[in-house]
Amino acid sequence: MIGETPPHVGALVLDTAAGRLAECRGPVGGLWRLRAYLGAYEWDARPQDLRRTEAVHVPGGVDTPGTHTECEECDAWWWAEQLALDEGELSEAVDCRVYLRRHRYVAHLPRWADCGAMNASPITHPVPYYSQWESAGLVPQFITGAMSAADDPLWQKSGADSRDEYAFWAPRICGMACLRMALDHWGHPVPPSVPLLREALEAGPYVRDGDQVQGMIYAPFAAWAARRWGLHADVRPRLAAEEIREEIGRGHLVMLSVHKTIRTLDEAQAPPVRGGHLVLAVGTGPDGVEVHNPSGLPDHSQRFARVPWADLDRFFAGRGVVLGLGRA
Repeated sequence: MIGETPPHVGALVLDTAAGRLAECRGPVGGLWRLRAYLGAYEWDARPQDLRRTEAVHVPGGVDTPGTHTECEECDAWWWAEQLALDEGELSEAVDCRVYLRRHRYVAHLPRWADCGAMNASPITHPVPYYSQWESAGLVPQFITGAMSAADDPLWQKSGADSRDEYAFWAPRICGMACLRMALDHWGHPVPPSVPLLREALEAGPYVRDGDQVQGMIYAPFAAWAARRWGLHADVRPRLAAEEIREEIGRGHLVMLSVHKTIRTLDEAQAPPVRGGHLVLAVGTGPDGVEVHNPSGLPDHSQRFARVPWADLDRFFAGRGVVLGLGRA
């Protein structure tokens, strides 16, 4: 653990409490400010929860000056970013930074087992949350029919051309909400939900025939995610609870097919079927799985909602898609 010797700014550490690799940004009071190794979000951690990763060679920190490293590709992306900044090409510079981080993740970072983390220990990835409706606080009204999605005051943020287009798609795009969470988590630009859905219609994960929609269809989704963003997307027609734990332990996220009533975990009312709705598994522990639910209830089952393993079995169809950043 880190305590006696503080890490330098830019050092790579493992936050054992969050189960996350991160870059040190500097001390904040008695804590250390960390930034996700892939992504722009930051959080504070206790020094005793941080573990050094000297056993793994990771060339330079993201903000290290352009000194020569032991990896030519790291050097190439770093200098490409600097050149783009010098020429005022900010968009190109951001792209170079994303490709540099992606390369480092794939080529230089260990799996969780290599860091000494135990899959049985609680792990939670700090994944940003997106609802499939723009007004996440109004989900109870939308799902009960007390309010039409066409009356969502934030509908224009979806990128839809009209209220009717938004109202048609909002209840159907749980998969796109999960994808947006994953994109944000790994530092990719996050498109508005309806333009992203239009892309998915062209790529095949969704098929519309009048008012009928098929989707999300896993195989074309996985191919699209790999081609479009370079993500590792592994379709799992059979997915056991033990495999969910293993994948989360590897730093992956898992889209799970569950029944929509998982939002309440109501034991008095058994779901009629398993599956039909997608949630994103972002953490696991000995007692259950933590999910981001695109149609969850505010302050109850939207963000980091804990689902005991025994309860998961009542809703989970035993299938899903494992997402990662470019490696299995």
